[in-house]
Amino acid sequence: MLNIGLISCGRSDFNIYLPLMEVLMSDIDINLKVIAAGTHSKKEYGSTINLFNKYNIPVTHTIDIPLLKDSPYALNTFSAETMIEFSKIWESDNFDLVFVLGDRYEMFAAASSTIPFNIPLAHLHGGETTLGAIDNVYREAITTMSTYHFTSSEEHQQRVIQLKNNNKDVYNVGSLALEHIKKLNVPISQTNNILFCFHPETVKLNNQNNINIICDTLNSIPNPITVTLPNNDTQNNIIRNTILKKLISPNRFTIKKALSPLEYYKELASCSFMLGNSSSGIIESSIFKKYSINLGDRQKGRACGKNVIHCSIDKDKIITAIDEVTNKGLFEGENIFYKPNTSNDIIKTIKSIWVP
Repeated sequence: MLNIGLISCGRSDFNIYLPLMEVLMSDIDINLKVIAAGTHSKKEYGSTINLFNKYNIPVTHTIDIPLLKDSPYALNTFSAETMIEFSKIWESDNFDLVFVLGDRYEMFAAASSTIPFNIPLAHLHGGETTLGAIDNVYREAITTMSTYHFTSSEEHQQRVIQLKNNNKDVYNVGSLALEHIKKLNVPISQTNNILFCFHPETVKLNNQNNINIICDTLNSIPNPITVTLPNNDTQNNIIRNTILKKLISPNRFTIKKALSPLEYYKELASCSFMLGNSSSGIIESSIFKKYSINLGDRQKGRACGKNVIHCSIDKDKIITAIDEVTNKGLFEGENIFYKPNTSNDIIKTIKSIWVP
C-alpha cells in the first residue's frame, strides 16, 4: 500500500485537486491522506474545510493557524508556524509521496518542511509564470524541491525542464480542473452578468489605487456583477474592504466569500465574460467559451489562450475592453491547457514508479 499525502491550502487549489483526490481514493493500491491547511478553516474565507465533507473526502490532518494581519511580517509568521505544524505531521506519520500544487506561500512553507524528512514531492502546475506576484518565486522554489512534476502545458513542461536542468520525471498532463469541468457537463449560456475576481499584486504594492479605479469602473457600467473575494495574500484586506465598501448596490453586485466547484463553474458557464486577475480567467474560462479580461500585472508572463485580453488598470481602457468583449459573444477557440484523462495519467505515472 502506497501512503500518499495531498496538501490543500484553500479554495484556490481544492477545485483543481478534486478529480485527483477522487481517483486516489478509489485506487486499492493507495492510501490517501489529505492535509487541509492555509485558510480552509477560516470563516472569513468561506470555511472551505466543509468542501471536503461535501465531496466525501476524509481529511486526515487539519492545520488551523490564526491569521493575524496581511502584512509581509504577518504572512512570514504564518508561514513559519505552518512549517512547524507540518513538521509535527511528518514526524508522526508515514508518507511515501506528497502532492503539492501551485505557488502559494502556505504551500511553499509546507513543501519546505518536507526537505529534512526526505519525503518526495509531486508538484502540479509548475513552470508557470506570474511576474506580478511573489508567487512566482514560491512556485519555482517548490519546483526545485520536488521530485516529480505534472505540468498543465508543453510550454510549462519545458520551463520546468529548464529550471531542473534535466527532463527526468517531468510530465505534461494538462490541467486537472478542466478534466473535472468536462465531467460536470455544465450547460453553457450567456447572460449580461460579469464574473469578477481580483487578487492583490504582491510585487508592486499599488493595490489601493488599483482597486479604487476598478470599483469606480464597475460602478459606472450597468451589468450585474458576481464578485468573489480575494485570496489571503499581502494586502488582501485592502482589496476585500474596498470591495465591501464601494460595491454596495444589492441589485447589481453579489458578493461571494467562497463557492463550491459546481457553484463557481455554474457562474462561469452562464456569465457574459470574466474580469479581474484570477488564474481561472487564464486556464478555465475558455472551456466555457468565455472571454477573459485580465487586469494588471499579477498574471504577467503566464501562457494564455486567444480568449484572454490583457488590460492595464485604467478606467477608460477597462471600459473599452468590456465593450470589445461584449460585442464578441462566445469564444469559439481551443483551450490550450486541456488534455483528457489527466488524473489517471498522473496516477499511472506514480504507480509505474512506486508500485511493483
